[in-house]
Amino acid sequence: MFARGTGRPLTAQEVHLSVYAIQPWKFVAMATADDEGRFRFRDIPPGKYRVIANPRKAVYRKAEVDVGLGASGNREGLEIRLEECDSGTVRFVVRDQAGRPVEGVRFATVDVKANSSSSLLAESREPGVYVGDTEAGSRRIDVFCDGFQHESLTVKVRKDDTTEVRVVLRPKK
Repeated sequence: MFARGTGRPLTAQEVHLSVYAIQPWKFVAMATADDEGRFRFRDIPPGKYRVIANPRKAVYRKAEVDVGLGASGNREGLEIRLEECDSGTVRFVVRDQAGRPVEGVRFATVDVKANSSSSLLAESREPGVYVGDTEAGSRRIDVFCDGFQHESLTVKVRKDDTTEVRVVLRPKK
């Protein structure tokens, strides 16, 4: 796993790498990593898989690579280079319909064209307030919390700036 522009190896602190079986779509494994950009998966049976590299910080774009493992299944090599991108910060203020802060909220950015989503790592700064970085531009973001209906919204994220978004979650029926 490398940064495309510099060729610098990326570590597990910078990228979360996981494998999903393509048919049927199912999570299979997460990788362990060393400091030289090498991630390893163990005990994956033969089949077709999608390897997803999710950056932990929004300075890189997510990458997906499809790979087939044969019957030998051992020592397959795959090089993934992540592209750097402009990023900005989103500050979510999440309330219920009565105006109370909602805790335990999760976020995902959605790529409609690729029909995929990625977790948006947003930390809670105070009750009902979450802050996370994502790629700059127009982003669709899904907001989830147990006991509430999920919300989808489009946010214009500005490079090197903070965008505040107010979200009202409605209870599940």
